[in-house]
Amino acid sequence: MHKKVMLELPDGLRRWGYVTTEHSASSYGHPIIVLDGVPYGVVEIQFANIKIIVNDTDTANALKKAGYNPISRNSTKVHKGIAFPPELVEKVENAAIEKGLNFSQTVIDILNKHFEPPK
Repeated sequence: MHKKVMLELPDGLRRWGYVTTEHSASSYGHPIIVLDGVPYGVVEIQFANIKIIVNDTDTANALKKAGYNPISRNSTKVHKGIAFPPELVEKVENAAIEKGLNFSQTVIDILNKHFEPPK
């Protein structure tokens, strides 16, 4: 297993990382999280207060089985009464990350600027 996951750091910033069983720190098929080349096991992730955000149920289930507590992003985002598909929100979040922005605030700013609820 080697899949890209979103990691939310204690300061609220989100970064891409990987859940993998292919790293040397992984043993007996137990998945670990890798952020910037640094491996984190279940205890380290909990101690560092890093949240794991996943897009698919297979990855979420594998992480739960290994003792992690992933957060699912499969739900629709709602802002000002308008439902946004997760794919749209993910595109905005990814673009913000690539520009080095705090994308949580960026998404809110974009939604406030461009989308008004129906009256």
